[in-house]
Amino acid sequence: MAAPVYDPKTTNVFELLRNEEDGQLEKVARQLNDVDQEILQHKTFPKAQVESACLRRVFHFEDPGDPTSLTGSQVSVQTWTQELEDLANPPLTAVNLSNLVVQDGAPIGTTVGIISASGGSQPITFTIISDPSAQFVIANDNELELAKIADIADVSYAVTIRATDGNGNELDQPFTITVQAFTDAFSTLHDGGNEHMTAPFTADVDFERTNSFTYSVWVKRGANGVTHVIAQNLDAAANATGIQIQIRGTNRPRIVLANDTTTNVVAVEISETVTVASGWTHLAFTYDGTSTAAGVNIYKDGAIGTMIVVSDTLSATIQSGNAWEVATGFSGSFWNGNLNDSAFHNSELSASDVSEIYNSGTVRSLLTTTFADPIHWWKHGDGDTFPTVLDQIASMDLTMVNMEAGDFVADTPP
Repeated sequence: MAAPVYDPKTTNVFELLRNEEDGQLEKVARQLNDVDQEILQHKTFPKAQVESACLRRVFHFEDPGDPTSLTGSQVSVQTWTQELEDLANPPLTAVNLSNLVVQDGAPIGTTVGIISASGGSQPITFTIISDPSAQFVIANDNELELAKIADIADVSYAVTIRATDGNGNELDQPFTITVQAFTDAFSTLHDGGNEHMTAPFTADVDFERTNSFTYSVWVKRGANGVTHVIAQNLDAAANATGIQIQIRGTNRPRIVLANDTTTNVVAVEISETVTVASGWTHLAFTYDGTSTAAGVNIYKDGAIGTMIVVSDTLSATIQSGNAWEVATGFSGSFWNGNLNDSAFHNSELSASDVSEIYNSGTVRSLLTTTFADPIHWWKHGDGDTFPTVLDQIASMDLTMVNMEAGDFVADTPP
């Protein structure tokens, strides 16, 4: 009897394999080279894997590198069919989570880790089936996110995630997410020469004179009697527009809000000085959006300073359209010393708010305060990888310029 001819476009391979009377296993194995996934009507699995299974499981080869050199030694059709069915419906073997630690005070929406699965058939979906603290949600199909602020008092959170594959197979995996205490082990060190940091332009900190805001930062000076710029978005014009935060050559902290730095400007400083001998010092610059010097307050180590009005003539825009720079200003004004835990709030913080940040001289998480979170926050080393200083809140990451990895230094407020 002539051997049947199988049309790869119409043949049901599983039925063919179960028809032992045909005795055509070798022919079928050869024809699988032309079989499309679409004709495998019972299950769906990659054609290349079918071919591999056939070659490994059904035939023994005289030359493993030559698929045509078959000896004819065969296992049963039942064994082959089972191999293919197992291949078509692989079991889920593991559910994985890329990270099991979350920082104390991490806000709602923080991505804890990426969920993945091993084994199974696509598509694989993930659901939370146990979350006693109602602490988590799954976002973007596979991201485990915080639904509530992480609290060190809770120590850890239990969550069980279920993976369901395309064939309906399920696998549940419990995880324990540990809450890690806030750490502050590093700052950035700047040489006063040309080391600084740049940021991308971000509209929410291109403040207008009618916007209230606060900038806070920990500083440690490396030299006295020289003007050192902490941060600015002034443009390059001779009579610049924008904002500059600095410590003057008189060692007094100052903030400048300018349309024109000579004729249309608010400039305020405090009589209290910050010197090398001061060691680590916390500064906060607040502004209420009134376009007046009276709307500015400067705090040193949690206490409001004695205000000195340098100029009070602001009546036009202070929006420069420029990106912020850190530790740099005009020639000779690069920051000399250390910077740590700087942040922007889009409101005028109160005296009690600033005192809470100062925290009796100990750096603290800005996500666990009793007032609104900052809109941008940089830790200046902790969790950062050179040359990037991560924005802990948004995407305004700083890039270190003319600096090196060694400028992340283990020097922080006590």
